[in-house]
Amino acid sequence: MMLTNIVKQIFPNSTVIDAALKFPITKNGWEVEMPGRFDCKFDDPDWRLILNLQDMLTYGDHDDPRELIMIDEFYQGWADMDRIIVIIWPLGIANTWPQDSFHCIEFSSHQYETWQKYKEAEDVLREVFARNNKDYQDNFVCMNRIQKPHRKIVASKLALYNTGNISLQSAGQELKHANLSYEEYDFHYNNLVNLIGLQRNFNTSFFSVVTESQYAEPHGIISEKTFNAIVAGQPFMVVGHQGCLDDIKSMGFKTYPMLFDEEYQYAPNTNRIDEMIALNEHWFVQNLSATEMQDWDLEVTQVIDYNLNFFFERFGDIQIAWLRTQLLNAWDHN
Repeated sequence: MMLTNIVKQIFPNSTVIDAALKFPITKNGWEVEMPGRFDCKFDDPDWRLILNLQDMLTYGDHDDPRELIMIDEFYQGWADMDRIIVIIWPLGIANTWPQDSFHCIEFSSHQYETWQKYKEAEDVLREVFARNNKDYQDNFVCMNRIQKPHRKIVASKLALYNTGNISLQSAGQELKHANLSYEEYDFHYNNLVNLIGLQRNFNTSFFSVVTESQYAEPHGIISEKTFNAIVAGQPFMVVGHQGCLDDIKSMGFKTYPMLFDEEYQYAPNTNRIDEMIALNEHWFVQNLSATEMQDWDLEVTQVIDYNLNFFFERFGDIQIAWLRTQLLNAWDHN
């Protein structure tokens, strides 16, 4: 509803499909709800079609997502492509999408709704993850719910060091401290409830190794997995798509080059995980004492606090402003 309201402010005469990806996903990717000739109003010069693709996209044999290619092929030849807007979550696609196709703009309604829930619980979250609740025991925490290939690799490689708290829930490997089970998460499907339930696992480790939802895709997403580390007041490494840390910085956050060698983010898919571990192995090899972790926390307090405050105070407004700017650019293009 929020997205539709914003779109209607700029394009009052529009059809908005706010959940254009058809559930469930198939083995080849999503099917997309695409109004046909008789449902479109291209004879009205003020009419617009807006499709919100509110999830991760999939790739086949092309550099562009399967779902965007499907939309382009469906409308090319008979529709006014300049009056079609497709809203996507992955970062960077809009910069390279062909000019003779539909408008491709970046915004995640799912991500924004997660931020809203966290913002409503700001006081609770700040207290749950306050520094006086830290009880350092492990160097790092690496949380994995679904055992995607890149997560299985990360979990198995980091487990060799025995200095962290690692889960791979769908394979039966749980975190050291109580949290929502795999089944409970599916039942609640509430990222805020899940985050609060993870408090002891965050509070007993110094940094996070975040395994994002996508890895091999040319354009990935930044999800609540990274936000959770930020809200929990932790430095982070991220196992995600190539250039994922640069994308996090483009959203307004700061990363931790003063702690970690972040050049791993540019390595190819085939060895990006090995690069991350090799370049930062000293953080995994030896168990840090609680005092050492407290000292390191003091070293990066300003960055931790900046990210936390930016998330709660500015991130949501900036995302909405960026959505409006992109919509206005699409309107002005006509």
